[in-house]
Amino acid sequence: MTAEELLDYEMTLSANALAIKNEQKKIGEARQEERINAVKKAILRGKLTTEEIAEDNAVSVDFVVDIQNQLAKSK
Repeated sequence: MTAEELLDYEMTLSANALAIKNEQKKIGEARQEERINAVKKAILRGKLTTEEIAEDNAVSVDFVVDIQNQLAKSK
């Protein structure tokens, strides 16, 4: 492989790695948004405890409390 080909190959790898990183970030943000919406829905139903909501949605109790506080402020 010539130096030019090697440089082109490395630039392609770098661009691909950046694209993968950006897609993983988007996926993470979408998952976080799903968790937030699920927690909000459970809070608004009012049938579960904070601990149950956290356990059911694989988040911390502090996360649920933060969402509760945000909902209380928005009312």
